[in-house]
Amino acid sequence: MSKTIALATSIQVLRNSDAVLLDETLVRQMVNLGIRKLHDAATSHRGNGKYKGHSAWSKSALSILIKNNDSMKGITKYLSHEHVVPIKVLVDKIFITPKDTLIQEYVDIIKQWGVVAIITREEDLLFRTFKLSKGMPNDWDGKDVFARYKTVGLFEELVF
Repeated sequence: MSKTIALATSIQVLRNSDAVLLDETLVRQMVNLGIRKLHDAATSHRGNGKYKGHSAWSKSALSILIKNNDSMKGITKYLSHEHVVPIKVLVDKIFITPKDTLIQEYVDIIKQWGVVAIITREEDLLFRTFKLSKGMPNDWDGKDVFARYKTVGLFEELVF
């Protein structure tokens, strides 16, 4: 079973079980943590883990990796593991679905909205400057995963 399917199954169980008497805030926190752990164990063509497990890198972040001979050793202090759509927004998307949502639908939501980009710490500061650290742009259409990156001028800097 894939890790994404395991997380989606857990979400379905937590949201549907009459035996689980958890308030929604706690369930949201558990889903948030599950998404973070899923991202920490990612796999991509670059490798595995919190950083190399993700295919989207800014040109500047990728340059740091290349200069370090494709090794993560000693460079994470210059990089940011950034959720393209803030996790709070992703969790909200999960929780607006009906409680009887199928596991595959949760998998699809996580895959579509759970994109991570590796950027430099300096690039990450742009989200604070534009007040987009925890949310999407005010004019967001609800569809464009990369709306924050386009707003701050980082979308064109991404390499996949």
